[in-house]
Amino acid sequence: MKVLYLTPPAKRAAALAEQSFVEEEIREIRNWDVVPYLLSDEIEADVRMDGIDIAGLPRGGLTSLAAAALTLLRDAPVAVRALQAAPSRRDVIHALRVEQAAARIIERENIDIVHSHFGWPGGFGGSLAARSTARPLVASVRGTDILLRPEIGYGLRRDQGYDVALRHLLQRASTILTATPFMRDQATALGAPAHRVRLLAKGVDAEAFRPRGDREPLKAGIGVSGPMIVAVGGLKKRKGFDVIIEAVSRLQAPVTLVICGEGEERSALERQAEAHGVAGRVRFAGNVSRADIPRFFAAADIFVHAAELEAAGNVVLEALASGCGVVVTDSGGPSEYVEDEVNGFVVPVRDPASLAARLELLLSRPDLRERLAIAGRERVEARHRYPRMMSDLRAVYDELCAAPRASRRHVSANITGGGVEWRSD
Repeated sequence: MKVLYLTPPAKRAAALAEQSFVEEEIREIRNWDVVPYLLSDEIEADVRMDGIDIAGLPRGGLTSLAAAALTLLRDAPVAVRALQAAPSRRDVIHALRVEQAAARIIERENIDIVHSHFGWPGGFGGSLAARSTARPLVASVRGTDILLRPEIGYGLRRDQGYDVALRHLLQRASTILTATPFMRDQATALGAPAHRVRLLAKGVDAEAFRPRGDREPLKAGIGVSGPMIVAVGGLKKRKGFDVIIEAVSRLQAPVTLVICGEGEERSALERQAEAHGVAGRVRFAGNVSRADIPRFFAAADIFVHAAELEAAGNVVLEALASGCGVVVTDSGGPSEYVEDEVNGFVVPVRDPASLAARLELLLSRPDLRERLAIAGRERVEARHRYPRMMSDLRAVYDELCAAPRASRRHVSANITGGGVEWRSD
């Protein structure tokens, strides 16, 4: 089975996708007799990376303009609405070009399924390409595509053109996949037909992320001694690292907080740690590679995730798999992985006092921490292993491929030095 994945492309060298968890899913699905293809607007020429074909998007010229015009002609109503609503028409035109390029790849490679993530490109998420080629479309909505919190600068739907395109995607996709019931409800509230929204629980590599016995040698390798709390994520306001630092400043226990990640808030967080008198207890580890991050989880006594809003939270599952004591905020998805007082603790959003109280309890009660950690690992074993997730995803693909294809509507163009000749049938 051939699947074209449309996902924000990697800006990093030797990476398949911008989000590491999407890349891991694409790599893993190959073990289920799926041949993945990718389209990237970060490159112009086609390449092959680790056995996966990645099509580039040529820049500029008459061909580029014709591609956007072709898609506009075929899907004029939604394209015009998006152009009228968008603050930047250039972004919409670019998304139309990507959709047309995707359609060409589908036809050229005889793709069976289109599977988009984050509504890429531009909120359309392959809906135009899949329609023109009569292919089934799976749309995985991940968080920033659906959720909207303008007051904290969060959500792609702040762009009204993107919002128009995304609502069209939710109406047109054959299947909409969400990782949590929280996201399922958000998608249906935006107009996704409930019967087409399916829950696909996230998977985690339970072999890479696992308890490793004595934590002290692992802590020593990181340069930490004594109790260790770890927090992982991009250093953005939404992630609540400032709340974590304030909570740590309230602790009586001599604990080290290790923050893995980078972002625009780092300088402010360093100043905050200094102002609270805990600069010596807060370590900024910077960007930690995917290969190395399991070591930080395995070393930590406690993992904390204090986001204001979170669709799911891969790092929460990784912490549970690693046998950490876990504290999360009631921010959406994470509280669906962590059941309060069963396999971790759930505290209110932006409440450093409540967070500090739970951290203090876990630090003072190793027996409680161990009991919750065992329950967390058991949950991952039962519900969130990668093989289960991939098996469920392959079943979605099989179901869609078994359905009859819709009749196709073709719009094509001959591009010559003298202009563009349009044909529609």
